[in-house]
Amino acid sequence: MGAAFCFVLQRARACGIDTLGIAIGMGLLFYGASQGQMDWQKLPPLPDPHGFAGAFVGLIEDELIVLGGANFPTAPPWEGGIKQWSRKRYRLANRDASWVSLDDYREELGYGVSITTVEGMVCIGGSNAQKHRDAVFLLRRDRSSDRTTLEEIQLPSLPKSLANMCGVEAGGYLYVMGGSETPDATQSSSAFLRLRWDRKTLEAFATTNGSTDWGWESLPSWPGAPRMLATAAAIHDSVLLAGGVALSADAKGKPVRRYLQDAFIYSPQRGWEQIPDMPTPLAASPSPAWVQQGVLRILGGDTGSRASLAPSNDHPGFTGLAYVFDIENRQWSIGEESPVAPVTTTTVWWQGTYIIPTGEIRPGVRTPNVWAVGQGSDPYKETPPDPEKF
Repeated sequence: MGAAFCFVLQRARACGIDTLGIAIGMGLLFYGASQGQMDWQKLPPLPDPHGFAGAFVGLIEDELIVLGGANFPTAPPWEGGIKQWSRKRYRLANRDASWVSLDDYREELGYGVSITTVEGMVCIGGSNAQKHRDAVFLLRRDRSSDRTTLEEIQLPSLPKSLANMCGVEAGGYLYVMGGSETPDATQSSSAFLRLRWDRKTLEAFATTNGSTDWGWESLPSWPGAPRMLATAAAIHDSVLLAGGVALSADAKGKPVRRYLQDAFIYSPQRGWEQIPDMPTPLAASPSPAWVQQGVLRILGGDTGSRASLAPSNDHPGFTGLAYVFDIENRQWSIGEESPVAPVTTTTVWWQGTYIIPTGEIRPGVRTPNVWAVGQGSDPYKETPPDPEKF
């Protein structure tokens, strides 16, 4: 069925026919009863009336943390509102609790990569209103206090400043892919970086004030266009990179976006492999993608089909369709429509569900809402799939 699906799309594209509608229709037909219905639940919203895009999100000792991001607090952009980066930090102890506002972070930041580890929440790169950043730090419980406050451990900096990238932990490494190097960049980054991650190395670095040789390793890039706002996922010790946006300069030197639909898997043993294209171009999807029981789900995103529409209250927002990849059989399909479609947000598996917190629901408009979807085993604690099958 997957081969037939791709053949129809290729023929339609060759004939100049809109392939998105065909992809949606066919995907809904053969999505498969085995995927089941996703269970969506609304959690307590952030105590900010607007919410944030590009926030750092993670877990610290099983509490949900949201830090930074950006929004338009005084007015939407089409009414002259100015985008402002945030220093706010929030904590949610459990699904039935209320959010607690923590002390503000020491600077405004957003649009980086945040990765939950056993040791705490790692925040990588990002930006503020003036520049992109190369700083990397770990947030964890302050071990010298009553453990109600957080301490910050500086980690090895990135070899270059990056924002709007994607990343994930896999096989004992933190991975970072793509992004942009400056706020006015007219070319996306092809950076592919990793940092070995284990407690012994971390403690040695922290206790010697960074005097060890621990640092980021630059790896060969994927065999495709440089990109930002792509989606990452961890599959055993391999990583997936899907979609995103390639930048180029127009006649006036302004950045122009090209939406991408190609996808790749990196294995430490075999390097990069290109897998079938997604059914449609897709960028800024909630990342990392949800991987469970041999199936990867990208829940919504920006297809670029509405990029020409001016930001307004009437903008229809982004697609909520799920794009589903069968890892073993190497086939994409299109799943059910989500009740929400935020983009530019970081996901995390927490207390038995996949969490999609805050984010952007249409250009210039954020949401404070926090959603949980699906139930079952923690995908990071499942028996890893056979690497030879993917």
